[in-house]
Amino acid sequence: MKTVETMIAETETTSAEAEGLIVVDAADYAANTPPPPDPIIENICECGDKGELVAGSKRRKTFLLLLLLLHLAVGRAFLGFNIPRRRRVMWVNLELKKEWGWRRIHKLARSVGIEPEELRGWFFVVNARSKGMAVREHLRELVVSRKVELAGIDPRYKLHKAGESENLGEGVQGILDLQDEIAEAGAAVLTVHHDSKGDNSEKDIADRGGGSGWAGRDVDFKITLSAQRDDPDNASVVELLCRNYPPNPPFCIRWEDGRFELAPDLSTAKHGREDKRREAQAKPTVEDCESAVLAVLGSKLMGRVEIVGKVQSQVKRSARETIRAAIDSLVGGGKLACTPRAGNKNGVVRYGLPAVVEAYIRPKLKLGK
Repeated sequence: MKTVETMIAETETTSAEAEGLIVVDAADYAANTPPPPDPIIENICECGDKGELVAGSKRRKTFLLLLLLLHLAVGRAFLGFNIPRRRRVMWVNLELKKEWGWRRIHKLARSVGIEPEELRGWFFVVNARSKGMAVREHLRELVVSRKVELAGIDPRYKLHKAGESENLGEGVQGILDLQDEIAEAGAAVLTVHHDSKGDNSEKDIADRGGGSGWAGRDVDFKITLSAQRDDPDNASVVELLCRNYPPNPPFCIRWEDGRFELAPDLSTAKHGREDKRREAQAKPTVEDCESAVLAVLGSKLMGRVEIVGKVQSQVKRSARETIRAAIDSLVGGGKLACTPRAGNKNGVVRYGLPAVVEAYIRPKLKLGK
């Protein structure tokens, strides 16, 4: 006959198991060999992992995500990431109009030599702009139905419900639950997220990402992009944080010819607050303004005031006196000429290339037949 204690224990066990809480005897783990890893990206992630791609604005986060998904779908190495075999992937596009997402995939696939038929059945797109709540409710179902092994959610903030603040742990809980649902369904999930405001170059990678720290610590891997010191507009320093794999050294990538490429010639020094301060203090020289004056003029004739205004709009922090000095230097060196002053002493003098000024002063006469 069962004791009351036994019946209570059985009831509690059954109730716990109904909630998915399974107790395992550690002796079984110690006695049996675990299954080998099956990485999606070697030394970074596998099915069931949760990850973040974090960067500031204009760092081309979506381009990096799409290129990664394209290479995963065909099983091809990417930027030094070894991809052991092809995987079914899904891009959940929450931000771009369908046509712009289409254009990006079209161009990127061709830029890296991937044919359309290589992707069929392996790369799926969910255009869900303005449908964030539907994604929260049905994404797991879509992932399972297409047998997806990695889902890229782009961007995270579009999944917030009204009143959910990303700065509060409770405000991101629903999104964390969605990531857990996808992971428990057997797929990895990589969510695109923005950096916090201000200088993030010196932050630890674990602290990168705007809003509550809950999300940043509830991941198995994180990829961050930071502006590179010597080429901040086109190059990024890539850093990786992986919970289950050894540390990966940072490296540099450069945006070139419509795709990302490794940039081993660049250091992994990041473009930080001090670099921005020095750039803000540095003023263009006469030589800097000379090239700008020539570019602005081209084959045209312009007055001095017009030239100064156009150069100022193109060369940041250029002083008017520096641009005037550049014009005078170009005239003195014979690279520019000027027309005679028109009319009285207040007449306009126009500047241009010597040949253009010559043609203006002495136009060729058209001879009759």
